[in-house]
Amino acid sequence: MPTSDPRVIEAGCGEIINLRPKSVLDIGVGYGKWGALAREYTDIWQSRFYKDEWETIVEGIEIHEKYRNPMWGVYDYIYIGDALEKIAHLRSSEQNRHFDLSIMMDVLEHFEKEAGKRLITEVLKISSYFLVSWCNSEQKDVRDNKHEDHVSTWDVSDFKNMGILEKVVKNEKHFLGDWGIVLLKGKK
Repeated sequence: MPTSDPRVIEAGCGEIINLRPKSVLDIGVGYGKWGALAREYTDIWQSRFYKDEWETIVEGIEIHEKYRNPMWGVYDYIYIGDALEKIAHLRSSEQNRHFDLSIMMDVLEHFEKEAGKRLITEVLKISSYFLVSWCNSEQKDVRDNKHEDHVSTWDVSDFKNMGILEKVVKNEKHFLGDWGIVLLKGKK
């Protein structure tokens, strides 16, 4: 769904506030909530209320363009397409992009395990930090978006085993499904 679990909002926003990024990449824009929250806790909290005063670069990647809506107006740019392809483009010699913080909230479970690990590895090459949440619940056949199916499950140990875990922000077992949010440390 083009939304994420409300339990990650406080923890995720706390990390945005602590890190004070000047550039943010939101992977899996969906409705646009995380772009709005990134904008709020970077620019708006610094009294840069008006669009012409915004200093933080907020970009996103979304595979399902039908989710486009007025909330997307808080982004500087949104790339439409597959996240792995768009990250490769951002890493290319002509782009050579770097973000202080990349975020991917309730998106990881939509990738097969190996593709998810590959995506994490690639994002960490262009990000100082990567804030990732997941929800291990069943989800299939959400309207007209085949990319919404949950096809993998994740645990804190996955990130520990990859050697990239900076911090476990929150991890809970819940009757709706296990979920968590971690902060990963990038290569730069």
